[in-house]
Amino acid sequence: MHCEEARTLLPTRHTLSLIQQRDLELHLAHCPTCTADWQRIQHIQQVLRNVPLPPVRPPARVATAVFATLEDRMPRRSMWKPVALGSVFLAVLIAGLLISQFPSQTQRVAPPPPGTPVAAVVAIPTSAAPSLSTSPARVTTITFAAPWFDQPDRERYQRLVDLFNRTNPDVRVVPVSLNAAAKGTMAIKPDGGSSIPDLDLFMRQLAGAADTALPFVVLPEHMTKGYFRDLTPFIDADPAFDRADYYPGVLEGAGAQGSIYLLPTRQSIGLLSYNKELWAKHNLPTPQLGWNWNDVFTAAQQLADQHDPATPTFGLLDGNPYVVAPGLRANAKLDLATAAQQSAGLEGSAFVDMLTRVHTLVIQDAIYPWTHAEGRDLDPSSEFPRLVRAGRAGIWPTSLLGAQPHLPFAVGTLPQPALPIEPNTGYMMSSGTQHPEAAWRWLRFLSQQDDPERPDSVTVLPARKSVAEQSGYWRKLDPATAAAVRFALDHPTSLPATQADDRLVGAFGQAWNAVVTDQQAPTQALQAAQATWVAEQAQAKPSTSPAVTTTPFVVATPVDPSPASGATVITFSTWGANTEQLKAVARQFSQHNPTIHVEITTSLDPKLAELSANADCFARYYPLPPAADEWSQVLDLQPLIDADPTFARDDYPATWLAPFRQGGRLRALPYTVRLRSVAYNQAAFAAAGIAQPTAAWTITDLLHASQQLSGGSATPKQYGYVLADRPIVEVPFFLSRLGTSVTTGSGATLQPSFTAPQEVQALRTYLNLLRTASPHQQLPGYTADSLPDTTSALINAGRVGLWLSMSLTGPGLGSGTTGRSFTPAVAPPPFDQSGVTPDDLQLSGLYITATTPHAQACWAWLKYVSADITGLVGAFPARRSVAESDAFQQAAPAGAVDVYHAYVAALQRPTSSITAGDATAQSPIDYYWLWRALDQALQGAPLERALAEAQQKTVAYLACVRGGAARTVCTIQVDPNYQGFDPR
Repeated sequence: MHCEEARTLLPTRHTLSLIQQRDLELHLAHCPTCTADWQRIQHIQQVLRNVPLPPVRPPARVATAVFATLEDRMPRRSMWKPVALGSVFLAVLIAGLLISQFPSQTQRVAPPPPGTPVAAVVAIPTSAAPSLSTSPARVTTITFAAPWFDQPDRERYQRLVDLFNRTNPDVRVVPVSLNAAAKGTMAIKPDGGSSIPDLDLFMRQLAGAADTALPFVVLPEHMTKGYFRDLTPFIDADPAFDRADYYPGVLEGAGAQGSIYLLPTRQSIGLLSYNKELWAKHNLPTPQLGWNWNDVFTAAQQLADQHDPATPTFGLLDGNPYVVAPGLRANAKLDLATAAQQSAGLEGSAFVDMLTRVHTLVIQDAIYPWTHAEGRDLDPSSEFPRLVRAGRAGIWPTSLLGAQPHLPFAVGTLPQPALPIEPNTGYMMSSGTQHPEAAWRWLRFLSQQDDPERPDSVTVLPARKSVAEQSGYWRKLDPATAAAVRFALDHPTSLPATQADDRLVGAFGQAWNAVVTDQQAPTQALQAAQATWVAEQAQAKPSTSPAVTTTPFVVATPVDPSPASGATVITFSTWGANTEQLKAVARQFSQHNPTIHVEITTSLDPKLAELSANADCFARYYPLPPAADEWSQVLDLQPLIDADPTFARDDYPATWLAPFRQGGRLRALPYTVRLRSVAYNQAAFAAAGIAQPTAAWTITDLLHASQQLSGGSATPKQYGYVLADRPIVEVPFFLSRLGTSVTTGSGATLQPSFTAPQEVQALRTYLNLLRTASPHQQLPGYTADSLPDTTSALINAGRVGLWLSMSLTGPGLGSGTTGRSFTPAVAPPPFDQSGVTPDDLQLSGLYITATTPHAQACWAWLKYVSADITGLVGAFPARRSVAESDAFQQAAPAGAVDVYHAYVAALQRPTSSITAGDATAQSPIDYYWLWRALDQALQGAPLERALAEAQQKTVAYLACVRGGAARTVCTIQVDPNYQGFDPR
């Protein structure tokens, strides 16, 4: 951006699009001249805000004259001349100030065409309609609750708040955690013997806690209960708001009973992709825009290929009943809610015919169902992409493979046949806000920005046309895909008048699953589903939630987070912590230390240089320890410790302090420590008559217990062990305990050692554990599209005896885990002869920046925060007194303190070391080919042959990287079909 353009935009900075604002911010960051101009504008604006102005819009002739002055004085192709700069700059400034002071703001920066009058203010006839005027003489503070502010990387979303606050000096938006606004968690209510989220209570709490919000999800029934404000009067009163800027049906789907309750953030589109080579192979005509579900199913039947039963080709990879079943019902003019009101209900002949056809399509491989027979436990998120890449799928959902997948064949894209799309989420205003005008201005601003949470996918685009254009969404699409998207947008489908309740949908899904897995015939499955639905209807307790809120909400004024007068302000940055919880700790700290105010920020970069450059003190969770050239960027804490008689030096185990020492200097206080533990189901151990694990356990004990806990006569099947994390996290543990490793040497001499006899035997032992005691028939979690998320459900259902965990809030352990049917506990892992290895734990540290002028204030804060359990994020506290405290023991699973003490004792052994930390993860070796070899062997391939191939490719890869090539280049050079995680 040039200075000429920047100076044109400065006076109306608050009206710019996000892209224009971003470009202007970048320009100001490097142009002191324009920055000085902006400071002068702010000063003049402040002066003019104190001058009373008439409560009417200036006559059209005034605005026209100002714009005419601009046109006369602005050169068309050259930079402004110095002699004209002052008058033109002043004219632009006055125009911007006039526009910003009057009720109806315009979004235009350029002047209107000659002779065009400025639109008059739209009158609002009802007394309930809001006023869009603002009172710039004072600052109005409103709150905004969103899931953004529960995330470690919230800073990239905080920028939107900062941008609005800078460009709207009379309004101040304070972001709050969505969880905090809803009382910390989504409440659970009983429903016919089960537990489901109480979304109604969640919405009521949210509406009473924040002026504006972006909820996780918005259901139609929440719109008319009085929780949130009808935005229609604001939209009608605001000439700058263009309804036509939204895609067809988007705003209509964001309301109920003729009112609009949210400004949608994004629009999801159903797209189907197809393999053009398979299409041509079967001589099928090219599908056309507007195809229906009958066309899809007919094509799927022709694309299915069963010539090789071991590797069939499937017609449609979307056997999800919530997608395919509505398509079949639409063709048969069936509707669940309507059918349920009929005497036959789900047992009617139309549903029998539909499930009979579904069964036929599944048998023909025309549909590949999401639900699998007991014992397979396949995850569609990994299985389906694998089939697509192997050329064994004719049609699949475009969203299945993410953004811009690289496939070895040509792909076509067409709209998914129309299905009703329910409102998803959007920006809402609480009915209890005391500042509706300020809240509307904030929501309107947000609606003009691209949703920071929007995934990079062709199936999700901004809800507003202008934002979609500015975001570059359309530029990423090829012409055929763009045509498919436009067709889908131009042909929206409205929701049915009557919708089935969750119990009815669940009962139908029960019948669907029973049919596609050959457990029951359609007639019997539907009879059972009908009986289930009737029984649940009888057992369901009536809702205690009010139909409409009668007591008005009043959103409280947010706590002023500004520092006390004269207080020392320090900035504390984190990477990976819950900043909202730390802010609460910081407020408590300031109550005890009123002369110190702590500003909590989040860093997007864990590099020490980035953290130390932007904060007085900080916590770094990873990696450990600092590199040799990083020590000078942080303060030596030893002098502070020596001068502080209140500091308990013996509260830290010596082994926790060692990685942070450099000679006689201590560069950080240990903050948290992640310790690998054996997590286990206490009820499963008791039922099997097995003694619970202790620190005396060996790897043999663990393997033996896993076998004893697996199988049995229980239904559904029980498993002794599951791989609850990625192989790179868990497999090295077993290898070290079995007395081996898959590498030799270190540093420049490090090499893979996959084929040595001892390593092969250890890997064979681990594979035997997976085959006999786990549900895994494939190795999960080693490819970019295969994450081991299905194990969490098994663990929470009480179907797993033990698993390894690096987090006290991991699968089955977190206090907020829903659906858990047992009491978990943790125990120390077997240390055997290996002791503690670098892969068994991860330390984080608390640092003070070397150049901060507030070292003493930071020291007081570090001592305070290290004694609090808020920032643990699933880890153990490093301080012994905190680990043994009642607060920690109540929050952690049973046995956590025993794990802590066992590690402290084990680290006294000479074989233990924690100076490297995460050795396997930080290795220059890419272990993808090793995991693939284990996966192949798990599915029946000879282990030695698979390991030999993995050894050859890994050696070639390592040589390529050491030769100076980028890791991404080396992976493709060694293996064009590489499917691992993108190496960095």
